[in-house]
Amino acid sequence: KVDTISEKTSANGVTIDGVLIKDNKLASGTGNVLQVVSKSGDAAVTVNSSTYTSLVSVSITPSSTSSKILLFATGDGNPTASGAWNRIRFFRDSTEIGNYVIMQTSGNSYNLVFALHTLDSPSSTSAITYSIKAQQGGGTMTYGEEGATQSPTITAIEVGG
Repeated sequence: KVDTISEKTSANGVTIDGVLIKDNKLASGTGNVLQVVSKSGDAAVTVNSSTYTSLVSVSITPSSTSSKILLFATGDGNPTASGAWNRIRFFRDSTEIGNYVIMQTSGNSYNLVFALHTLDSPSSTSAITYSIKAQQGGGTMTYGEEGATQSPTITAIEVGG
């Protein structure tokens, strides 16, 4: 029985049954949430190109190469014309990951909602930028018309592997 466990070597943390506790948080362990970062966009983004356009991004540095990153994204877009459509997906740095969604309308000037999630295995301990990007299929669509209070949001959760 103990009341306190202290590090033997400063800044190394304490490992108990394979779970590292460091800097007042779990720093390892399969299935444990190790960190959460979330970001919403700052301004409206208009997508009118077949080249993917970033809607919002977030940076995370995994603590272990075995960690997984659980990604969630939500938002909405407003088409400027009937029949407008966009493809939306996640990117890890410049690499497309996960499935994509297509937003399409038969009218104009009303908002279309999207939601995405995927589980990524980056096998890295370097900083990674995850983003939601949209690609024009036809017509033009604007995301976050009212600025930061309505812009898309991305959340990255590191899960110990």
